[in-house]
Amino acid sequence: MIKFFRKIRQKLLTENKFNRYFIYAIGEILLVVIGILIALQINNWNERQNLSNTELALIEELDDNLKASKKEIQLVIESHKQSIRWHKELIYHINKDLPYSNKLDTIFGNIATWASPYLTLSAFETLKIEGLGIIKSKKIKDWITLVYESDFNYIINDYDRYEWERAKQTTLPFAEKYIRRDLESDLAIPNDFDKLKRNNEFINLLHSNIWLRENGLELYELVIKDIDTLSNHIESELKLRRK
Repeated sequence: MIKFFRKIRQKLLTENKFNRYFIYAIGEILLVVIGILIALQINNWNERQNLSNTELALIEELDDNLKASKKEIQLVIESHKQSIRWHKELIYHINKDLPYSNKLDTIFGNIATWASPYLTLSAFETLKIEGLGIIKSKKIKDWITLVYESDFNYIINDYDRYEWERAKQTTLPFAEKYIRRDLESDLAIPNDFDKLKRNNEFINLLHSNIWLRENGLELYELVIKDIDTLSNHIESELKLRRK
C-alpha cells in the first residue's frame, strides 16, 4: 500500500513539473510574440514618421519652389508690359507718320525678344519619384496637379514654345532683313524707317506681338493666383502639423 502511494506521489510531482515547464514555455513564447509585435509596431511607427517627415520636407521645398517661380513669372509680366508699351509706341509713330526718333533705337533693339520664365521644378520632380500619394491633404494634391501639370505645363510646352517658334520663323528673320543691330549695345535701327512704316507685314507683326503678349499677361496672372492658392494651402497645412 505504501509503495502504491509513493508511486502516486511521484507521478503527481512529475506532472506538476511538466505543467510548470509547459506554462513557462508558453510564457516564453508569449513574450517572444509580444516582443515581435511591439517591434513591428515600432517599425511601422518609424516608417510612418519617416514618410510624414519626407512629406513635410517635400511640401516645404515645394512652397519655396513656388515662391521662386512666382518671382520669375512676375519678372516676365513686367517684361511683357514693357514689350506692349514699346510696340504701341511704334504703332503710334506709324499712325501719326512721325519722323524717326533715337528713343526708338531701344525698341528696335528688343523687337525680336521676349521673356521666358525659368520655373523651379526640383521639388515636383522629387514628388513624382516619391509618388503623389505621399501627400496626405487631398486639397494640396489637387492644387499641385493643377499648378504643375496644367498651368506650368501650358506655360512651358504651349505658350513659351509658341513664342520660340514664332521668333524663329517670323520675328527674327524679319528683323535680320529690315533692322540693323548695333554691335556694341542692345540698340538697333531700321534700314529705312519710312519704308518700314508702309510695310504691312511689319505692322501686322507689331499687332500680333501685342496680341500674343496680352494673352501671355492674362495667362501669367491666372497662374500667379493658382500659385498663391497652393502656397496658402501648404502654409496652412504646415502650421497645423507643427502644432
